[in-house]
Amino acid sequence: NLELVRCHLEGNSAHRGGHLMGRTASLYAESSLLWDGNADDRAGAIYQWDHTQGVYVNITVGGNTSQTANDRGGGLRAANHSSATLTNVIFWGNSLPNFSHDHDSTITVSHAIVEGGFSGGTAVADLDPLFETLGTGQLQAASPAVDAGDGDAAPLLDLTGASWYDDPAVTNRGVGAAPWVDLGCYERQP
Repeated sequence: NLELVRCHLEGNSAHRGGHLMGRTASLYAESSLLWDGNADDRAGAIYQWDHTQGVYVNITVGGNTSQTANDRGGGLRAANHSSATLTNVIFWGNSLPNFSHDHDSTITVSHAIVEGGFSGGTAVADLDPLFETLGTGQLQAASPAVDAGDGDAAPLLDLTGASWYDDPAVTNRGVGAAPWVDLGCYERQP
């Protein structure tokens, strides 16, 4: 089992799952940035297989590549009876498609920005997240990810250890007791 809390993973490579790979495991990540990973076969960032259960909350996954020419998922692949639940996430700038799974695995996405979209998700947008600088995951003031998350699902702190902040200049588009939580690993602070 693996738990990542407030971690920054960058520039990793592997045969499968450039940053994370789980087999018959439980994977959990919150308030973390997974950037610039590379897999020469499947899933540039996260690869789950053989009954692996993954839960990912307020993570940013970008710039990851899967070298396989077919649909093996630049961001995440779930295979062989695995499931992934993603909430308040940003998957942007990965080789497309961002997600892939086989017929006996599932991926559930809510309150997210996903390049290329994700059919069947809840509150999933295919909009440029407007990062301050590519590779940082930090959001510009005009980002559609600001104040758009599920406050009930969010962890207490972002990647830097900051609390979630209600930006008065932005209409709260999220849900829950704190509908101002941002998507991704960083809470935009003015």
